[in-house]
Amino acid sequence: MAFENSLGVSDVGHFVAAADLTSSQFCIVQLDADMKIALPSGQGVRAFGILQNAPNTGESAVVRVYGFSRVKAKNSTNGTPTATGRNITAAGTDGRAEVAASGDFVTGIAVEALTGDGEIFTAFINPSLLPLA
Repeated sequence: MAFENSLGVSDVGHFVAAADLTSSQFCIVQLDADMKIALPSGQGVRAFGILQNAPNTGESAVVRVYGFSRVKAKNSTNGTPTATGRNITAAGTDGRAEVAASGDFVTGIAVEALTGDGEIFTAFINPSLLPLA
């Protein structure tokens, strides 16, 4: 079961949603060119964090940029099930997470395995500034 821990987390709430994100809670997000919160532009891209609420266009978006968070994920990605201890990254433009591969930017580390596509699992979020070697 996914969990969160409020100790030592960093949430940022002064950005607005670039588009309708009402169905994107716990998805990976990034900042767009206008400094608004948007879903990822593709697979393995550098993330800003995990969306904690479900804002509509122009509404305040709360993003977890560090700490434990619930994350929406794909079940089996890059040929590997998302398992405890695996690095995760954006699976694509829907913001769900997958296991990171060489060249991907890491969004965090799975601290809980998941068993079904689209499930919510727990990860420690600490977006990287450099891709995996």
